[in-house]
Amino acid sequence: MTLIISLFVILMTASGQTFLKLGANKSIESRFFNKYVFIGYLLFFLTIIVSYYLMKLIPMKNFTVIMSLNYIAVMIFSRMFLGEVIKKNRLIGTALVAFGIFVFLL
Repeated sequence: MTLIISLFVILMTASGQTFLKLGANKSIESRFFNKYVFIGYLLFFLTIIVSYYLMKLIPMKNFTVIMSLNYIAVMIFSRMFLGEVIKKNRLIGTALVAFGIFVFLL
């Protein structure tokens, strides 16, 4: 159950950041409040609530490590939905984060 909730939080966080980026790319008149910005902040609000519940279920040291998966999810989402180029340095850094998570969880 905690794995599903953790994945849900990670997906909501990455989705919220993606929606905020989409909203920021709008024209200057609607940059601060449009449907993408609203959805992004709504997802962040829901993330806070679900994260609070998740922190009750697992130790804080595990929570912070699992939430580090957000870096990987955001990189994947930015490539998939925003068409951003993944540069070599970012890929290496994200691989190091993934390796650190793997080592910690062993």
